[in-house]
Amino acid sequence: MSTSELAPGSKLRHPKFGIGMILSADENYYKIYFYNTEEIKTLARDYDGFEIEEAKKPDFPMLT
Repeated sequence: MSTSELAPGSKLRHPKFGIGMILSADENYYKIYFYNTEEIKTLARDYDGFEIEEAKKPDFPMLT
């Protein structure tokens, strides 16, 4: 599964911000809460620096 196909609730590791959880997703961006920094960041869905920690699949097809 690519990082551009993840649903809210998925957990990712970012090289700078550490582990975070996807709060919401739109066509191009994720809003991710990062535990280490206690911040919410908006990052591009196609960013290739994420490592998937725990994947959640969308309940419905994602629009592209």
